[in-house]
Amino acid sequence: MAFFDNSYANIHYEIYGDTGSSIILVNGYTRPCRDFRQLATFLSKQGYRVLIFDNRGAGSTKALCFETLSDIAFDLLSLADFLGFKEFHLVGFSMGGVIARIVAHKEQERLKSLSLVSTPVDLSFIKKSSEKPWGNTVESIESKLSGYVSKIFLEKNKPIIKAMAKMILENMSLSFEEGAQAQREALLKTPLKYFSLKEITIPTLLIHGAQDCLVLKEEALNLKEQTSHSKLILYKEAGHLLLIEKSKELYEDLSSFFASV
Repeated sequence: MAFFDNSYANIHYEIYGDTGSSIILVNGYTRPCRDFRQLATFLSKQGYRVLIFDNRGAGSTKALCFETLSDIAFDLLSLADFLGFKEFHLVGFSMGGVIARIVAHKEQERLKSLSLVSTPVDLSFIKKSSEKPWGNTVESIESKLSGYVSKIFLEKNKPIIKAMAKMILENMSLSFEEGAQAQREALLKTPLKYFSLKEITIPTLLIHGAQDCLVLKEEALNLKEQTSHSKLILYKEAGHLLLIEKSKELYEDLSSFFASV
């Protein structure tokens, strides 16, 4: 396991590929970077150097505290500096899309492109995500996850959702609960100006599930209207978890976008 200590956090990270343009992937609420291993492997085979890392409050990254998502954006930039990622494509998933936008607002000149997957336009999704607790059984977690995917995907892939629920339960601990609460509070304290794309002038790709019940497609349409430098791809039969619902399309659309920039 590789770690980088920036004096505020001891960040767990992984790198895929040795050469080529750089890509950094940023995950969402409570999710570890291992979610990205297949995507990172795919992109590295396309000739890219890919960095994934655990946000504060998730996975194996350790931090004493953090106030807003700007602290995770700081971790990302300090890690990029440490690894020599002077310029890079930046991709954020769900809450990770907020972190990616903070980076874009702070150091837009370093970004070759910005990609936002299933990402919110404001804080309204927080209430939705908190309506049903995760619970401490496979059944309760499975029920929660079922609302994150489209009905069509759920009908055909119930064993996948159950397997994910078992994995989440196995990784739940006191530190998981503390990390989740810390991330939630940091998100709520993040200034709304960082959610906006109005000042972002670099090529931007928006990818969203048309049946996303957590972050509605109208939020993606709102983000699309904020800048003329963006492109929106809507997956008709998909919800919030595009990494599992539309992995093939997602991988290919991201790769095509990077190649076009």
